[in-house]
Amino acid sequence: MGESAQYKETVELEITNKGENNPMSNKMYKNERTAHLKKRMIGDTPFTIEWVLKALNDKQSDWTNASAGRRILAQKIGEGKGYASNVYKLTVEFDRGEPYYLALKIPTPEIFLKKFEQPNANESHVRSNIENSIAAAHSRECNFYRTFSGKGLCLPVIYAAQELIPGKQPGAILMQYMGDVGCNVPPHESFTLKQLVNAAHCFAYLHAYSLSLPQSQLQQLHVFEQLPETWVNLFVQFAPKTIADDHSMQSAYEKLKHLFESVDFPKYLVYSATKKLGSVGEDLARIMCASNPDIRREAEKVALDAYYETFTQEMKRRNLENPHTKAQVITAYRQAYVAQALLSLVGAHVLNDGREKLSGLDRRISEARYQNWLLRCKLALEDAVQIVETDFPEWLDHEYKFQE
Repeated sequence: MGESAQYKETVELEITNKGENNPMSNKMYKNERTAHLKKRMIGDTPFTIEWVLKALNDKQSDWTNASAGRRILAQKIGEGKGYASNVYKLTVEFDRGEPYYLALKIPTPEIFLKKFEQPNANESHVRSNIENSIAAAHSRECNFYRTFSGKGLCLPVIYAAQELIPGKQPGAILMQYMGDVGCNVPPHESFTLKQLVNAAHCFAYLHAYSLSLPQSQLQQLHVFEQLPETWVNLFVQFAPKTIADDHSMQSAYEKLKHLFESVDFPKYLVYSATKKLGSVGEDLARIMCASNPDIRREAEKVALDAYYETFTQEMKRRNLENPHTKAQVITAYRQAYVAQALLSLVGAHVLNDGREKLSGLDRRISEARYQNWLLRCKLALEDAVQIVETDFPEWLDHEYKFQE
């Protein structure tokens, strides 16, 4: 994938057959060595080889018949794609046969917490809020895969899903590696126009499917109460640091920053806007904001049309009434886009750390990528200001009261 060396961490763990010539001694040595190495941790993760092998044994009927001589190669590939998680590509090899490729996603609150500076009595509460929010989001992801895997949706095979309990148990999702059938895009790179339109189609299928679920299942879903406060905590801590690196964003930032300096606007998005408009715009807004501004602006001309056309066709195919007009979908997207543009200031700082530890060409590459991030944020903010001034001018008033 062409990643720079600082983004890679590869650890090789072998379970092999190295004993004396005596078959019995050789077997005993092998068993002892295998038992010992199975307890070893995979790289810097809190998970062992044994944990991975057990998950595969439970899921793959042919796994237990595979030959000996297994080894696991663990390589960090996240580069921020997991945002609050570390992501690894695991290569499980045998003496014979094809290797298994897996992805291991580990929610890691410390990605945020190690950068957090809150030297006051409120620090413990803020850190706990962020930990619990990441745990809740991971729990929902685990439940999603448990519930909808094998239901005809385009989802990876899930081998294990473990809840995150802060301070007690690490969380993880062990899944099929999709990099060999799809494109692996680091956050500093941009999606293409075609990828964004394809994503719009995929979101439409997923949203239509969700509306086909029985009401009893939908009622099990709930909003994370701590989510608005988490957004505010992260924004207040990290957004000013991004602005400090590019003062050309200051004007647009000053017009909108109040929206994420209190929980009123986030609560409106979570509780009121979602109820009235649905959350159909949030997924698309998030992936749009992760793209370069020229491609995003080009995609906005066609992606919403592609989404609504596919959504309408899929609802009709399922004999369901379409609950959203196209105008509602556009409004939902534009409201969600304003939020994502502001939150992109958080990602720009958190996901571009560590440049000072690099040298030479690696540092120059990292600095160039960060400048691209800043330009992405700047134009995202400017477009957000234009949306607010055109569609929601009342939001510019710092005293405006959002209704939940």
